[in-house]
Amino acid sequence: MESARDGTAKGYLQGFITMKFLEKDKKYYLTVEVPGMRREDISVHIENDHLVISGRENSLEEEAGAGPVKEPSTDSFAHCLRLPRDADQEKMEVSFENGVMNIMLPCKDVQKIKNAAVNE
Repeated sequence: MESARDGTAKGYLQGFITMKFLEKDKKYYLTVEVPGMRREDISVHIENDHLVISGRENSLEEEAGAGPVKEPSTDSFAHCLRLPRDADQEKMEVSFENGVMNIMLPCKDVQKIKNAAVNE
C-alpha cells in the first residue's frame, strides 16, 4: 500500500479503520470500525498476550476507460495490541454489526506484588 505525502496510507481500509479502547467497570472494551467489511472477512484471536485483529476485503474494480472489464482488488489490514496484564483472555466476547466490531475482556484479579524486607 502506498503512502501519501502527509504520511497517511492510501486505500479504502487503511484510511477508514478506527479503534477506541476503554476501561470501565472492571472490563476492557475495544471498538473497531471497519466500514464495508463483513464478519466473515475479519479474524480476531489472542496470541502471546496480544490481541490480533486482521481482515481482508476482496472486490472488483473497474479500470478507467476499459468499459465492462473489472479487475480484482484486495485491501487488508492487521493490528496487534498488547493486552493489559489483568485482562481475562479466556472470557473474551466479540460481536459484529454494521461494520463495527465490539470486543470485551473482563479484568481478572491480579495479586499485588508484596514488598519484602531484606534482612542484614
